[in-house]
Amino acid sequence: MGEFFTEYREWILTLFSGGAFVVFGWIKGWFSPPNNGGHRGANPEYPNVPGLLVAEVERRTLAEEKVKELQAALDEAQRAAPGELDIPLEDIINNFEGDPEEALHQVMEEHEQKGQAHNTQAAHTAVHIGFLAYHRNTEKALTHFRKATELDPENAEAWNYLGNVLYRKGLFEQAVEAYSRVLAQGNHHNNKILVATSYGNLGLIERTCGKLDAAVDYHQESLALYTELGLKEGMANQYGNLGIVEHIRGNLETAVSYFQKSLALDTELGRKEGMANNYGDLGIVEKSRGNLDEAVGYYQKALALNTELGSKESIAIQYSNLGIVESIRGNLDAAIDYYQKAFALNAELGRKEGMANDYGNLGVVEETRDNLDAAVN
Repeated sequence: MGEFFTEYREWILTLFSGGAFVVFGWIKGWFSPPNNGGHRGANPEYPNVPGLLVAEVERRTLAEEKVKELQAALDEAQRAAPGELDIPLEDIINNFEGDPEEALHQVMEEHEQKGQAHNTQAAHTAVHIGFLAYHRNTEKALTHFRKATELDPENAEAWNYLGNVLYRKGLFEQAVEAYSRVLAQGNHHNNKILVATSYGNLGLIERTCGKLDAAVDYHQESLALYTELGLKEGMANQYGNLGIVEHIRGNLETAVSYFQKSLALDTELGRKEGMANNYGDLGIVEKSRGNLDEAVGYYQKALALNTELGSKESIAIQYSNLGIVESIRGNLDAAIDYYQKAFALNAELGRKEGMANDYGNLGVVEETRDNLDAAVN
């Protein structure tokens, strides 16, 4: 949720390595932290929503099952943007009759009905609906982030998340346009966090398009700003992104050094999303070295953390990575099982790049079995 990647995750570059498509788990450059280490927002003074929500819920004694449903949904959004959710709690509690998205829709519609003067509030609510949908429904998230930018074209947070979703869908030119709006806002308001955010995200796109020198330039610029600001989460993200580039270039020792720097910072901060990404990336390096047992150990650590966090995109990535190892080992049935699990999650999220990877990996397995018709199909 752009730096969750505490940001997700999260986006992802694919490599053709050892006869299979390797998927990195870094979605980190998509998101950039404010002073509290969470996702960069246009309004960093947003309160800590889960804490306030619990107090409101207890005070109003809502039905227990409804409380849990709302808390779980907002907790998911809070993991993506800790300390930054400007959700109108009073409105949500008063209007809460079904699921959280229905309540937020009511709030958004009420703001829209009040006219243009309330577009800013309506846009904030649209962003929060997008938060809730981000890990479950790509199209719904896209719809609401886009709506937020239409309601409030100055909402840099909405543009950033819109860019994230467009990137997930492989719409790189549109993602660049969205991230460029974030950069313009950052430069206009002399907001170095927004500038660092946009540099990191633009670097991801350059990397995905194979422009590694340009990607490094963006990631180094982003890292320099985060270091100047003392924002360790942003530093961790950019170390991870630089590590991926070095891995692509074949500089494995340098890549490991970057990943370990990132892991140390994420561990210090207690950022499970970041730790999972680092474990996954270190696993890819070990696979490249032929250390399959070590690779699986890292992948399993990443998978456990991502499962705990409920990040379907990152779970799919680790399923794919585990499938690659099983394919190398000759355990083709196990490989297919992992690839099919990954494909199901990517299809659910509408991640075209992930789906293409999974098709490619399944094709490699069928080719290994001399089943050329299935491989082609």
